[in-house]
Amino acid sequence: MRKRAVDLSLEELAAMGANAALRAAKKAQDAGLVVTGTVDFLENGQAVSKLAQRQPSGLVVVFEDGVNADAAATDSSPAKGILRRSD
Repeated sequence: MRKRAVDLSLEELAAMGANAALRAAKKAQDAGLVVTGTVDFLENGQAVSKLAQRQPSGLVVVFEDGVNADAAATDSSPAKGILRRSD
């Protein structure tokens, strides 16, 4: 029996959204596009959104404020560091 969206927990809905976003990002990269977006996380107890870019290797690089993602796409040194690896 399939669950309806209203029957899913917040964690299940978040996981479904994350999986769909990852599949879309992989398709875009396979088509030769640079995948850039925002990630939300806690920093010093505050919710923060930062610009991030998914590299072809699966690494996600988070950029500091003021970093040009287009210029950084050709730079091998990330502005902040690796957020996570998706296999």
